[in-house]
Order: sequence, then structure tokens, then C-alpha cells
Amino acid sequence: MTVAHSGARARGRTFLVGIASLGAIALLGYVMFTANQGRLPGAAASTVKAAFTDVGQADLNSEVRRNAQRIGSVSSIEVVGDHAVVTMTLDGDVPIYGNATAALWDQSALGQKFIELQPGDPSAGPLVDGVIPVGQTEEAHDISHLLDVFDEPTRASLRTAMQEMGGGAAGYGPGLNGFIGGAPGLLADVGTVAAAAADPEARLPEFLRSVDHLAVRFQGRSDTFRTLLRQTESTLAALNVDGTQPLGESLQKLPGTLTAARSALDALNEPLADTRVAMEALRPGAQALGDATPDVRGVLREAPVPLAKVPGVADAAGPAVEDMTHTFTEAGPFVPRLADGLSSAAPPLQVLAPYADDLGLFSDDISSVMAPHADFRHMLRIVIAVPSTATVSGLGPVGAQPANPYPAPGEAAHRDRDANGALIPGRRPS
Repeated sequence: MTVAHSGARARGRTFLVGIASLGAIALLGYVMFTANQGRLPGAAASTVKAAFTDVGQADLNSEVRRNAQRIGSVSSIEVVGDHAVVTMTLDGDVPIYGNATAALWDQSALGQKFIELQPGDPSAGPLVDGVIPVGQTEEAHDISHLLDVFDEPTRASLRTAMQEMGGGAAGYGPGLNGFIGGAPGLLADVGTVAAAAADPEARLPEFLRSVDHLAVRFQGRSDTFRTLLRQTESTLAALNVDGTQPLGESLQKLPGTLTAARSALDALNEPLADTRVAMEALRPGAQALGDATPDVRGVLREAPVPLAKVPGVADAAGPAVEDMTHTFTEAGPFVPRLADGLSSAAPPLQVLAPYADDLGLFSDDISSVMAPHADFRHMLRIVIAVPSTATVSGLGPVGAQPANPYPAPGEAAHRDRDANGALIPGRRPS
């Protein structure tokens, strides 16, 4: 009896352990299947919808963030008319207002998306119908949109180019093997680049938006790009002439050429310094030339009229010049004698030079005496030089100087006489 009772209790414990294990497994499975929602089972949640014109590569369970912090996930995406309505399940009770905004941003360089949600502020009131309208959402910007700037012929050409490049890569087995061999290191670098691009400080969404704006600028310029690609093809074909052998030889000679060019440039330093000094010395002259340019332009502008008269004057002066030529030829023997005469006349002329004013005064007086007057009489008188009150010291006016009847050369003047006719010394002819 005791043994049977013990066996029943053991089976009961085993049953209870099995039930508990099944419950734990069920709970663990539920947690596993709901862990991607980012919240604990039974936690409070709220939902909000947003309408987008294009959701790109956004998918279920894509993260919903606010200021780069996760606040929920995408629970469903459905097409309503020409829009895509995304239902977002938010952690906790998150109030959404009428000016709420939603934008699809890139989470990684591989195109993974997340929704940046801004709930708005209470001043805008509650959200109507619980759906953020299209006007308050921003669609996804994929790198693939860059290809939309090309027309269909360009896309076909790019497709052909990619196919040809694939065929070339397939035929270049050793190089491809080498690339695959070095791929682990390259992938590590790619991971570093991807991590840097996913960092919020990288601002990848802003970069993609800028690229999108740049791509819009390319619209309508396909002909220009087609011409540019055609010219690039011609340039590459020229570089590939003779199996790139000329290019390879040029590259091999390039180091020596650069060394020689550097030496030549170093040797130019001193001449360039001298050139600088010369240019600084020429600067005042150039400035003066620039200042004189308007005057020179005026002279050149006015010169045609007088220059046009030069031929006529030259033709009219021809006979006179010819006669003067004969005159100067015949005057040749006379010139030495004239030079001798002038040389001989220099000493007496030097003696007479101080009396130049007196000679002029004498000539003026003689002309006055000899000139006829209205009564046909000549003004000729003889004056006896006797002492006068002006010539006797002490008898003249107060302050008057005694007159000198024999002034030095250049002191006498026609107007420099006193009331009695005596010469006043110390004055030069005016």
C-alpha cells in the first residue's frame, strides 16, 4: 500500500513538472515570436497610421523612431488608392496631434528603412481619423532613384555596359580569384564604412536628400551627359591605343621628367626674383604711361587733320627748300669769315654791354630830338651844367640826395630826372 502510494505521488510530480515545462516552453515561444516588437508581452501600446506616396523598402517590423530613439515598429502596410498606409504600433500611450509628421529615412547604406515620427504639439489639436495625411509625410529616397534621371536609351546603354563588364569579369578568372581572396579584409572595411554611414552623426538621410535634389538638377540634360560619355569613350580609346604601351612608357618616364621639371622650376626662382624687381621698377613708368594714355589718345585722335596738311605744305615748301639749299651751299665760304667777325666783335661788345641801357636812352633821346613836331621844329637845346639847388649839398630839399651829373653805366634813365632837369642817381631805367 505504501509502495503504490509512493508511485502515484511520483507520477503526479512528473505530471506537474511536464505541465510546468510545457507552460515555460509556451511562454518562451511567445516571447521569442514577439521579441522583435521591442516590448514585453501585455505591455501597453498605441497605434497610429500615416499615408505615404512611396514607402520604398520599408517592411513589417521596421523601426519607428523619435529623435533617433526607438518608440515602436511597423505592424502593417496596405495600399489605399494611390497611397500606402503604414500602421505603426507604439510602445506605451503616445499622444498624436494634428501637426504630427512622419518621414521614411535610411537606417543603413543597404537601403533598410525606419520611420522618423514627430507626434506634434497639443496646440494643433488631436489627429483627425488617426491618419497622418500625405502632406505631412516624407517619402523614401533610395539610391536607385538616381537612375531615374536617365532616359530609356541611356538605361539600355548602361545595362549593356554592365553586361559587358560582367562578361569581362567572368573571363578574368585570376583577377577575380585574387579579389575574392582579399574580400575578407575588404568586407571588414565595408563593415566599418557601413557602421559609419549608419551612425546618426553621419546624417545619411540628409546626404541622400541632397543627392536627390542633385539628381533633379540633371533632368533634361541627358543630351549633355550623352555627349560627355561619348567624349569620355573617345578619350579612353585614345589611352588604350597599342594596348596602352605608349601610356605605360610615359608613366615609366614620368618620375624622371618630374625630377627634371622640379630642377628647372628651382632654377627659375632667381630669374623670377629678378623679374619681380624689374616689374617693380617698371611699375612707375607703366603708371605714368597709363596716366598719359588719355592725352596720347587725344593727340592721335586730333593728329589726322594737321597730318593731312603736311603733304601740301611739304610740296609748297619744296622750291623754297631747294633755293635755301643753294643759298647755304654758296654761303659756305662766308660762314668762317662771319664766325671770325663775331669772335672779333666779342671784346668790344663786352665793353659796351654795361652801357646797353644808356645806349638805348641815347637812341631814344636822339630820336626825340630829330623827330619833327607840329610846328616843324626840332627839340634841340643846349644846357650848361652848372650847380643847382639839387646838386649842391645842403641846399636841396630835406631828405634829397645830391644828384650826380655823370652816373655810372646803367644808372641814367629818361624818366629819372628832377624838376630842374638834373639826373637822379641810384635808379635804373624802368
